Amino acid sequence: MRRIYNADIREPNTQVTLREQYSIDPMSVLGMDMEEYASVKKSIEAFYRNQLKFSGADGYVIGLSGGIDSSLVATLAVDAVGAGKVYGVIMPSRYSNEEDISIAVELAEDLGMKINDYLQTQSVFDPILNLLIEAGQVNPDQDIQRIKEGNIQARMRMIILRDIAKNRNSLVLGTTNRSEELMGYFTIGGDGAGGIDNEGISGLYKTTEKIFAGYLGLDDKIIEKAPTAGWWKGQTDEDELGMSYENLDLILAGLELEVEKRWMADMIDREDISQEEIDMVARHMDKISYKNRPAPRPFFFRQGR
Repeated sequence: MRRIYNADIREPNTQVTLREQYSIDPMSVLGMDMEEYASVKKSIEAFYRNQLKFSGADGYVIGLSGGIDSSLVATLAVDAVGAGKVYGVIMPSRYSNEEDISIAVELAEDLGMKINDYLQTQSVFDPILNLLIEAGQVNPDQDIQRIKEGNIQARMRMIILRDIAKNRNSLVLGTTNRSEELMGYFTIGGDGAGGIDNEGISGLYKTTEKIFAGYLGLDDKIIEKAPTAGWWKGQTDEDELGMSYENLDLILAGLELEVEKRWMADMIDREDISQEEIDMVARHMDKISYKNRPAPRPFFFRQGR
């Protein structure tokens, strides 16, 4: 069985094979079995060890949200380099869920990680957030303004992580998965480009990540809880994305494999996935593709003598 996360889909024969497999059973390309789990775990942990070795850093810093992404990355990093080299940072705001904070604290305790004084962080987070909102330009569209304020929070958290990382001569661990990367569901200068130092799980779709987390032994309450960035009360990733991660991943996998969009809905064969939604995801990927590219710059010709 081939999987999209560990295949070089730029290689024509591989892409053809995966495309044929997708046409028969789309979910199969997103799966993972126990043998594959062991291989992926080994590769990611080796990646984390090598990142420290070649950077000269002493350890890692990670923002802990209580969600599956940060919990998975923290667990892998601790397994790779030891709990003494992974420092957890919890950064609650007025929108944070108490359950998420408790899960993050419990995870750190289980892994043997040290964490910051998150109550002190919480006491200063909201006043600074308010100042930054007031310093900017309020958008009359309330939905756009709410997203802007969410991005401010993501960038604030990265400022805190990078400051702590500097003190500890550490790298900041990225927690973006493949689904989020393809949809541009991250903040430039925050949890995306310009913020983190590496991305260990960016090859795993959210659907695959959940299977992986189950093999790794993460608590079901972490794996099954609704993913959220915690940007406002009741905010969830799937509400913002407009569909479940599983449905989104089926579409994204087909698009990555260059399956004809007009055939994808029939191949997936789910009542809650329409041709319109497939086209919408494709357009969105094109729209946000700039977020995954280096910043543009002019090309200067060297003048001959």
